[in-house]
Amino acid sequence: MRFKSLSIGGALALLAVISLCPAPSHAAKPAPITDVELMHQALYSCRHLAPSRRAKIDLKMFGRMLDLEREHKVPTEFRGMTLAKACIESGYKTGIRGDCRKGECKAIGMIQLWPWTRRFGVDRNDPYASVRFLLERVQVGLRYLHRKCPHVKGKLPRYQLAWLRINRGPKQHGKQRCEGLPHGLRLLKKWQKKIDRARRKQLLAERRETRKAMRRLAGSGKDKVTPAATTRAARGR
Repeated sequence: MRFKSLSIGGALALLAVISLCPAPSHAAKPAPITDVELMHQALYSCRHLAPSRRAKIDLKMFGRMLDLEREHKVPTEFRGMTLAKACIESGYKTGIRGDCRKGECKAIGMIQLWPWTRRFGVDRNDPYASVRFLLERVQVGLRYLHRKCPHVKGKLPRYQLAWLRINRGPKQHGKQRCEGLPHGLRLLKKWQKKIDRARRKQLLAERRETRKAMRRLAGSGKDKVTPAATTRAARGR
């Protein structure tokens, strides 16, 4: 394509459009999901959180939970796992009790830890202590997973399985639990899809605005950029 004459505004707009064009699909890699995006989903895409309680949620708690995930090196693909689990288990209520029978409740706290955790001295009513304990036990489970489920390979499948075994128990019907989904993973995947859709929608909106700006600038510039003028400018004449 040949450009005999192009306004300065049009040239600037064209450069802006080119800069916004994505890299080839084989080279493009989506940016990691941010804490703000995860907290937004945790607040507005948790069906166990009543709308009337949203204003009472302390977002600093969400931020601290994500900080704990970073400290315990949670894989990028599972970032937000503690928020998703807390949503499903309690709707982010710190003092809730569950699995109650005959006046005795087994599950206590925001992520509903069971009585077996008491031997480790964890305060199940403390949300941060509970989250820290969960993440630490996942790391411990990873160390011994090759003995319990030797056929499971890969970083992500192994982490998912370690999370599952802490979440739902290491055994099922007397056999080692080596497959399944932990509580919260399905919800986390939904959040990730919603974030991806929101990003795509924003990108399309930005491209539409850029095209509008390009048309406006192309029609408003009076000075023309010709090949000869470009050559003279480059030589400093």
